[in-house]
Amino acid sequence: KAISEISFHNPIKAAEAIKNYFDIDIFHGIDQGEQEFLKLRFLRRHVYEHCAGVADEEYVNDSSDNVKIGQLIREKSSNVQTLIDLLRKVATNFADGFHSIT
Repeated sequence: KAISEISFHNPIKAAEAIKNYFDIDIFHGIDQGEQEFLKLRFLRRHVYEHCAGVADEEYVNDSSDNVKIGQLIREKSSNVQTLIDLLRKVATNFADGFHSIT
């Protein structure tokens, strides 16, 4: 049951759970700054999906972003490319770790 409740909407908590349950480090080779980048992008994903890109109180409280409640959040195309690259690393780490389980 606990494994089925792992949510990748919070990549930091998901990485901790996967490490605890399977001893797979999905953040292998991904430094602290990149992990924070991922966390912020997933927080923004929530805002884009549920708030039409407008920062809400939860986002302002949970992120390190310098925005105010009600402010429209914009994303640079370079951030999207960085996000894709990091997610590719996370997925590769997960797949490699999964396939190494004996």
